[in-house]
Amino acid sequence: MKKFVITFLLIILSIITFSKGVFINPAGPTLLPAAGLFSGEIKPTNDFELKIWKTPDEAIAMLVSGQADLALLPVSLGATLYNKKVPLKLVAVSTWKAFYLVGTSDDIKSLKDLKGKEVYTPFGPGQTGDVIMRYFFKKYGLEIGKDVFVKYANNPEIVALLSSGKINYALLPEPFVSLSLFKVKDSKILIDIQSEWAKETGLKKERIPISGIFVRNEFLENNPELFKDFIESYKKSLNWLFENENKATEYVSEVMGNFPVKVLQDALKNSHFEFIYAADCRDEIELYFKELSKVDPEAVGGVPNEDFFYLGDDD
Repeated sequence: MKKFVITFLLIILSIITFSKGVFINPAGPTLLPAAGLFSGEIKPTNDFELKIWKTPDEAIAMLVSGQADLALLPVSLGATLYNKKVPLKLVAVSTWKAFYLVGTSDDIKSLKDLKGKEVYTPFGPGQTGDVIMRYFFKKYGLEIGKDVFVKYANNPEIVALLSSGKINYALLPEPFVSLSLFKVKDSKILIDIQSEWAKETGLKKERIPISGIFVRNEFLENNPELFKDFIESYKKSLNWLFENENKATEYVSEVMGNFPVKVLQDALKNSHFEFIYAADCRDEIELYFKELSKVDPEAVGGVPNEDFFYLGDDD
């Protein structure tokens, strides 16, 4: 009996010792803040498994099934999942600037000028670019499918369509904005979406809570030290990016299939990464959801309640 108890305790101890979390991040611009982690330059005290997700559906499946404990997601997608009863919290926002309307024509000064035009945006309904664009269209009285025509494709396909001249306008995130400027003749940034948002909402800072770190409630409750270790490591990785832009862009270039390093470096100039805990920018995030819900109550399924936000150790 004594031998059995000792063996059982050793098994439990080994589980605890080798317990690790799983963090997932898309292979795109939001990989830059995490490049220090994924490249091994920044090493958490505990063992974490780092994975790349390629589509929102893949990220959702991993979170819902419990295959991922922490995830870098569009804030709007995370809110949608939360409102559909997926047990997670927004820990912090890390991407605040990334979206621009690009095109090959000079006749667009505002999104209202897209009346009668066709515009592409990544992936599909409910993604960040789509949600924000629909917000402005409704504000300007433009009916989708009648006054303006929204189409979807993945980011590389949209750049290819611009390059072939098959489309003239696209709302894209970096680094695909910079890629379109690099590859498409006469392509230019027409509208800074963050600036447009600030004008409409009265915010002093030209930024939008675009992407952030989410944690599954179960992992947060059962592994508080692992969670804190990862968050501190992520913050170190972001600081590492600011001090090692060349290394970070070279690494992300490789992960993205030899994406041009020069384009990633240009994209950094048009992006803004800053780690801000959800508790410290809650008013701004709630304003984001309230504004979206004013014109489209189904945009993210409603304004999330207090439990959506990670508020610290006393949460």
